[in-house]
Amino acid sequence: MTERCDDKNGCTDVTVDSTSEKGKDTNTTEEAIISPKEDTHTEIDKNGCTGDGKTSCTEAEKSNCVEDGKNKCAVRCRDCRSLVLSERAATYLQESHPLPTPTQPRHAPSPTTHDVSEWWTVEDMFTFDNIGFSHTVGSVKYLVCADCEHGPLGWHDTVTRRSYVALQRVNNGS
Repeated sequence: MTERCDDKNGCTDVTVDSTSEKGKDTNTTEEAIISPKEDTHTEIDKNGCTGDGKTSCTEAEKSNCVEDGKNKCAVRCRDCRSLVLSERAATYLQESHPLPTPTQPRHAPSPTTHDVSEWWTVEDMFTFDNIGFSHTVGSVKYLVCADCEHGPLGWHDTVTRRSYVALQRVNNGS
């Protein structure tokens, strides 16, 4: 969760994440966003997941997040660390598909997208531990974290009823 606070002169806006150690005064009227403290250690859980905050798997790292074609570790929101998918709940898929970027320019004629090639696929929407769905856009609903509304994390195909979570938009560690 984020808190908004102003300095005593009312001239600095600082956004402080409740998981960070402390906000930083920028002495400007611009907004500063303080990210959660980055893990400097690599703790290993019972599945061998490092919890190092990796957001996607390179070929060499696939053994850290994919086992027998399933997610080896719990999948969490990058912003609030809320559990999105439990261990072994999704299947790994490598296929390119566009996904809107989290921030969009104002008054753009169409959404800005980014091609994503690594996905966790989920056959049943009730498999998710924590997920929110947008209104339907064509035959797609976009997925967001149900706790902090960060997203889109992926998309849900209303025809096949299959959901796709982008590995690069979530934390694939413990």
